[in-house]
Amino acid sequence: LLQVLHRHGARTPTHHWPPQITGLPQHGTQAWDELWGRCPSTPIRTFKGGSFAPMALDDEQCSMSSLTFTGLTQLRSLGSYLDSKYSLRKDLGILYPCDLMVCSTVSKRAILSAAALLQGIYPGISLDDAFARIQLPYELYPEQETKWATQAPPRRSCPRLNQLSDESRSSNAAIFGSTQEAKDVLQHVDQCRCLLAEGYSHANCSDIVTRDVEAKAYRVAAHVEEASDEGACLSGARLVAEIHDLIERAVANPRAHEITRTPSLAIHSGHDVSIISFLRALGYPLNAIPRFASSVLIELIEPSMCVSPAAEGDDWIVR
Repeated sequence: LLQVLHRHGARTPTHHWPPQITGLPQHGTQAWDELWGRCPSTPIRTFKGGSFAPMALDDEQCSMSSLTFTGLTQLRSLGSYLDSKYSLRKDLGILYPCDLMVCSTVSKRAILSAAALLQGIYPGISLDDAFARIQLPYELYPEQETKWATQAPPRRSCPRLNQLSDESRSSNAAIFGSTQEAKDVLQHVDQCRCLLAEGYSHANCSDIVTRDVEAKAYRVAAHVEEASDEGACLSGARLVAEIHDLIERAVANPRAHEITRTPSLAIHSGHDVSIISFLRALGYPLNAIPRFASSVLIELIEPSMCVSPAAEGDDWIVR
């Protein structure tokens, strides 16, 4: 069993430019359209909880938070890499969806990224074919979404997480001077990454590669996870449990030839907060926000497949 938790690919900014980035056009202007150009068309659901409508156009004008064609290429490259590393097409057929599970948040950039990842694994399939494999398990129940970490939906369903979020946000405001200044630090790094991914340069983006600035932005993004172990666990516990459940099912029911068998490949398409919450809940240290198309690979290995003498035995290995 291979599970892939990945962030979406490169996108346009999600917010207006922070004070550190000047001289660039605002969204809704012709200059913005000229700067960002065209983006991949976003998928449309026939109705909430339904299927995806066929794609009528390949591209559309970029809006805020749109996945770019660069982002699409990043995920296709990741899919190609995974296929070469694990020989996925040899053991996994797209005609056998019981071997393949693809789950995404309802974010259109995450859905498009999941589809692009599948195109990297299966060159030649259309986006429509890829969309047909993607599930949105929490579309009707947003407060149960496992990949939103400390965003608004899970905070609504967990009063303690909401309390910890308020406390850590206040602490960050004291550190940075104000809540807005903390947000500006985060947006400075995030939006410079958007520009740099598309090959654009800006005078105030040359310093974001420093560890100090990256660490400050991470502190803002992961304010709950870094404030306490309790915050880290509450943020990522549901995603850890979801991924662990697939592992337990695979160990309890080794590959059998029935439709209920555990998938060979499980893709979890999410966001930077998804990776942050997952790794911090497991106790892994971080000091920077995961970049576009970053991924975490979780492998379940059968004892008979171990090549290291130190790993030999009857126990399954998770790495």
